[in-house]
Amino acid sequence: MNVMVINQCAHNKGDRAVLHFVAQELARNGVSRVTVSTSDRTLWRGAHFESNIGVEFAPWGWNVESNRGLARDKQSRMRSVLFRRVAYPALRALLAAPVRFSPLARWLCNPEFYRGLKRADLVISTGGHHVTTLLAPDAVSPQLFDMGIALLVADKLALWSQSIGPLDFTDRKNEDFVRAILHRACWISVRDEQSLHELRQMGVQHERMRRTFESVIGMHGAVGPYVPPSSRQPILGIAVYTVKKRSQGEHRAYVGSLAEFVRHAAVKGYRPHFFPMQVKGHPADDRPVIRDIVRATGIGSRCLVHEKDAGFLDHLTEIARCRVFLGHKTHSIVFALTTATPVLAVAYHPKASDFMTNYGLARYCIPDDVLSAKRLISAFDDVCRNLDEIGRTQHEKSRAFAESVRSHFAEMLLEAGAPSHAKPPEVHHT
Repeated sequence: MNVMVINQCAHNKGDRAVLHFVAQELARNGVSRVTVSTSDRTLWRGAHFESNIGVEFAPWGWNVESNRGLARDKQSRMRSVLFRRVAYPALRALLAAPVRFSPLARWLCNPEFYRGLKRADLVISTGGHHVTTLLAPDAVSPQLFDMGIALLVADKLALWSQSIGPLDFTDRKNEDFVRAILHRACWISVRDEQSLHELRQMGVQHERMRRTFESVIGMHGAVGPYVPPSSRQPILGIAVYTVKKRSQGEHRAYVGSLAEFVRHAAVKGYRPHFFPMQVKGHPADDRPVIRDIVRATGIGSRCLVHEKDAGFLDHLTEIARCRVFLGHKTHSIVFALTTATPVLAVAYHPKASDFMTNYGLARYCIPDDVLSAKRLISAFDDVCRNLDEIGRTQHEKSRAFAESVRSHFAEMLLEAGAPSHAKPPEVHHT
């Protein structure tokens, strides 16, 4: 039985963690080999999966993997034009046609991607948040393009542990394209309540929708026994969010708020550790913003930036050593929840608030449009007064949620037509 995982973002440490979970669970459920469509195969060289599953990497369907060098930017612009003006409209038309499969799909995508789809009994779209207009205007994105191709070639497409929306369209054709993907998917599991609302708004049938948890929570316990936060070193972990475009004024306000917060924590005896959530050197690298914050603190010598792109388990282990964590990037919040590290969450999307609500920690979640040093400091001081209570709550919840998310994954494989050979773990309903 062949499984293909698509939409894997190699530069995003959260998405890399998700792939570790997916590989682990595919192996646990009797799948020995899997093809992964990733944004950059070079970033996976030498990677080791704890499950020891055989992983073959292929490019994204739209990615032609041009050589790096002087011509890269020009080639990228040319591909973008072809994607938006030729390939995407052609795929929209094919998916809207009254046919289930189309041989024309092979001419729209990378041949390695196409061959992976042809071999697949099931295609799983993973990562977390691809069906949205939040970061891609009108939801015109390579990720949705690859979902459309998958439906025309392999037919069986499962959307695993996703956040859906917001979905605000200016072109009805793009809205219909996204609706067609959601309606034809054989399985959709979402990780937050807002996503269920978005699916209902798109008219998706209830029997194909499931509520699950974030994949990475399924890795709870992977970094060793639980240590109460008060017994850990006074380290404040911090992860920022830089994908959202900010004006110069917004950037200064963001940097200033975090710098003031860091100074307050340092006065309380905490050592600030910054955790980049993007691979070094990628255009989305968050280190430049981290450096701005460190400079603005005025105590740069007391701040540590984890410059090395550690493996997933090493990264998770370092977060488990923190006494408190401030997360803005969504998966950094999930990492802290998973390791039972008391977390302050800054939310750029309702999914973060929903995750915190699942843990009974909604009062420690701050929407980023009202972010201020005052609010951060107030929440931090409250967390410090309740460290072990919060840590114990996160530990107990993560243990139960981990069992559930593993069971949900096995259920997806079974219901989507892929045989499962492992006994699903006990489900803890919440």
